Amino acid sequence: MALTHKSVAEIGISYAGTNEWANEMKSLLQAYVEKPISVLETGSIIQTHTGENAWAILIRYNS
Repeated sequence: MALTHKSVAEIGISYAGTNEWANEMKSLLQAYVEKPISVLETGSIIQTHTGENAWAILIRYNS
């Protein structure tokens, strides 16, 4: 599936450990979406598997 014709509706950032990197990415990516970017700490169950300093960027596209 090609995403070239899709526009970004919303971005979220999830992190394990400190939120420094997540907030830096939020500052850089905010220009691409109108909605505020959510930055949330990953839950303890996921952190058990990923370890410290893991992160994910979640993107929802407009339909």
